Amino acid sequence: MSLIACPECGSEISDKAPNCPRCGVPMLRESKVVVYGYTQQFAINPKVQIFWNGEAMGSVKKGDRLAFEITEDGELMFKSSMRKASLAVQAGQVTNVKISWDRITGKMVPQVVDTVTPGA
Repeated sequence: MSLIACPECGSEISDKAPNCPRCGVPMLRESKVVVYGYTQQFAINPKVQIFWNGEAMGSVKKGDRLAFEITEDGELMFKSSMRKASLAVQAGQVTNVKISWDRITGKMVPQVVDTVTPGA
């Protein structure tokens, strides 16, 4: 937990506070996930389906990007033919995820490459 300045009154408040205790202004935080498709070269470029807490959000293939808003912590799941992988993601920040493939094992490897907490 860290302290941030309220954009309305300037009071120092917790970065987890839903609103400022002094003036009541809501602390709006951008909360989204951005998934970048793989960049490796394949003879057949597989499509990777993206799920957020079990709900289909779309898909990416080589060089694609998919972004969507989230409102709560949850699980990001990836499926491509018989390959599956997942990551835990926290709300209240922008989480950038890159998909790659392990060339030796053939496993899909999603990685959080960057998180940005708005206002920090």
